[in-house]
Amino acid sequence: MAAPMNQAVSDPMLGTKRVVFNLFISLLTFMYVLDYSIANVAIPYIAGSLAVSTDQGTYVITSFAIGNAICLPLTGWLVKRFGERTVIVISTASFTLFSWFCGASVSIEMIVIGRFIQGFCAGPIVPLSQGLLAKYNPPDRLPVALAIWVMIVVVGPIAGPILGGWICVDYVWPWIFYINVPFGILTTFVLYILLIDREDIKKKVPTDYLGLVLLTLAVSSMQIVLDKGQQWDWFNSHVIIALTIISVISYTYLFIWLLVVKFPLLDLHCFKFRSFRLASIQMFFGYGIYFGMVVLVPLWLQQFMGYNALWAGLAVAPFGLAPLMFSALMPKVVAKFGTMIPLAFCMLIFALVSYWTAHFDTNVDYYHIALTRFWTGVGFVFFVVPVNALVIQDLPSDLMHNGLGIFHFLRSVSGAIGTSVFTTIWQRRTIFHHARLSEMMSAFNENLRDGMKTLMQAGFEGDAARLWINRATDQQAAMLSFNDVFLVIAILSAILCLLLLYAKYRITREKAGQVEKKGDPVPSK
Repeated sequence: MAAPMNQAVSDPMLGTKRVVFNLFISLLTFMYVLDYSIANVAIPYIAGSLAVSTDQGTYVITSFAIGNAICLPLTGWLVKRFGERTVIVISTASFTLFSWFCGASVSIEMIVIGRFIQGFCAGPIVPLSQGLLAKYNPPDRLPVALAIWVMIVVVGPIAGPILGGWICVDYVWPWIFYINVPFGILTTFVLYILLIDREDIKKKVPTDYLGLVLLTLAVSSMQIVLDKGQQWDWFNSHVIIALTIISVISYTYLFIWLLVVKFPLLDLHCFKFRSFRLASIQMFFGYGIYFGMVVLVPLWLQQFMGYNALWAGLAVAPFGLAPLMFSALMPKVVAKFGTMIPLAFCMLIFALVSYWTAHFDTNVDYYHIALTRFWTGVGFVFFVVPVNALVIQDLPSDLMHNGLGIFHFLRSVSGAIGTSVFTTIWQRRTIFHHARLSEMMSAFNENLRDGMKTLMQAGFEGDAARLWINRATDQQAAMLSFNDVFLVIAILSAILCLLLLYAKYRITREKAGQVEKKGDPVPSK
């Protein structure tokens, strides 16, 4: 078995060449994570321009997520078959080409197809970028390179809604895609030049067609269920039931098939390494919590607090300040405390900030919203740097790209699950609270009578007054539901914090036991 990539670098880049390579790999990653989130705020503009409903417009997001989720775990197989240099250059060029295609779309069908292919082409970008950083940076430079790369990964989703809102409000929506083209062309050219003298190792591995079909069915069905479940009323929909059954059966047969086939599409041997298992579990649960928070706050601000897309993005933007300020310090923190303690500290911050957020009311101002997002960003710095260091800690070079593909696939799935679960809870608890508040809306309620008199004095009468009261009830119900969701997030984060501390305790005890065992005197024969 080859030595771990982060411990034995066969051919690192040196000097200016390494700096330029790290810069453009980070730029490529930023383009991807920016594009992943920038379209979210543009859906109403895209739908209106293409003369379709907003519900139909959401397929622009769903199609990208499906294509991306299918290709992410294929990264290891693609690298084996075609070589890492070929895969990263073609992925970058294809992502750029279909960014232009999406911007030039004149129908909903055209942009949905373009986004699916764009997402598929972008699949290898994040895991392969992380793997190439680990390969071409010497061990003493790798922690800082990964910290900067992680900072880019974190800032991208925050910058996306802000930039997307600004482009859609002040310009036209196609530019959210066209903006990738010049940077994509430059990045493709620079990466090709930098990697042209590097050996592109390829293996003639057979194509696992059955594994590919099962993976496609499992991922696409699951993604549609997660994206459309709430809209289609979950398991009251026959379509959701059918897609869930297809996904579960496909995943089951895929897992069994990967264990018995000689040349599997996905190599599951990376789960033999404890560091990889711990990183994957922490990414799955921690990222799901984080992504639920990231999605929920701007939704609440836009739908019930009167913020437009730009100001909602600015309210959550302080989240990205913490990575800019502290990411470079995290390698020293990880070197001193390991990975488990910072991860537990992250969950503790998530729990405290979420508990604080759970006590917001409808009078909350921009300052307090921005402050809680900043502290959430501080917590996330203690999550994303250690977990990305932990995942490559013991992976051998021959499993690096395969393991990172699976790891980032789990990240993608956990983000989709977190978004779906927390937005569903929020919407259903909003209905619950609206019903409870409405029960008090009667002629016998003195406060309601006083409110109606005030509205009549302000010029609201009849249906106009009742409409105003209903909107106020909607806002209060959404606020109470928002509090409920963040209280759940606080509890889950606290539980994860305790589990991480317990895992750290067990690992420490195990290592101490191994040392003690090695130090025992050898029994006489």
